[in-house]
Amino acid sequence: MQMWETRPARIPKEQGGQGHIAGVCEGIAVRYQIDPLILRIVFVVLAFFGGGIAAYLAAWALMPRYSVPVSPIQALFKSGYPKEREQGWWLLIFFILFSGVLGAGIGEFFGSTTLLALLLSGLGWWALHKKEPVPPAGLLVTHHSETQEAPMNTTPQPDLSGITPAEGYPYPPGRSTPPAWDPLGTAPFAWDLPDPAPVVVEKKRSRLWPWMILGFGALVSTTVVIGGVITFSEGYDGGAVGDTHHSPSSIESGNHQFSGGIGDTTIDLRNLNDVQEGQEITIEGFIGDLDVRLPDNIPVQLSCENGLGDSNCTPGLYNEDAEGELLLVHVEAGIGDTDIDWG
Repeated sequence: MQMWETRPARIPKEQGGQGHIAGVCEGIAVRYQIDPLILRIVFVVLAFFGGGIAAYLAAWALMPRYSVPVSPIQALFKSGYPKEREQGWWLLIFFILFSGVLGAGIGEFFGSTTLLALLLSGLGWWALHKKEPVPPAGLLVTHHSETQEAPMNTTPQPDLSGITPAEGYPYPPGRSTPPAWDPLGTAPFAWDLPDPAPVVVEKKRSRLWPWMILGFGALVSTTVVIGGVITFSEGYDGGAVGDTHHSPSSIESGNHQFSGGIGDTTIDLRNLNDVQEGQEITIEGFIGDLDVRLPDNIPVQLSCENGLGDSNCTPGLYNEDAEGELLLVHVEAGIGDTDIDWG
């Protein structure tokens, strides 16, 4: 299958790429000649809604390193590639953990956002292949014969001169003399290509089913996002969008929860009185800055779970010498800065 055989190769930083983790986005961008920043944004968005990490790990496992003939997942079934095989096992383990299969079960997995992210990633790959079916010259490890006819990419080619082969895998494999189209040996990085052959342009046939699948995927994605917003609106105290402010003077005994939404959240407990024994308050942030103002006239046991952003939340026992029952406060930060004020 041409789509699989011409799939992108990862270009990690140690081989001259600009990738930040494993060179996945860099490799896809070079193969299909698009901006890698777009791909990084797509993976971040997918991770925000769930499934983006699993999709990235799947791409990592399926894409070989530049100049290496097999991907990590292929190395699990093919001897001679110990480093790729070890990496393949680790990627498989982490994919299972981040996919949610172990926690949700197989049945719930097929209705999860992880599966949706994988389907959307597959559709995106298919669309990129339709846009750029022929890889840039010298990018992939192929084994063309002298008589094999292969289409040549006539679009402007990316500069691959700064990319180096992986250690232990000379590129191209098995070639020691220049091909006929490069008699001076000026482009050894592209020697895997055969002599230029006529480009065979197939007549495009109108196909309705790919657009139906793409439309169905977009519909499901929109439904998941809308459903998540509705669920969030119903489940969070104070509304889903806008700044939230709570300043209770008393709360019921037991565990009480204050939750923020999309916007800054302020929880002011300085007016709180009549604290009963074993009283516990959980404060949850979501998207936006979280400002928690704690009383200085009663003992407070503070615990913290930091999120994405700066935080001065430090767990411990405060106002130990103050009178009154101990108040347990647990702060769970979200995306944004967390600030704890006293008095």
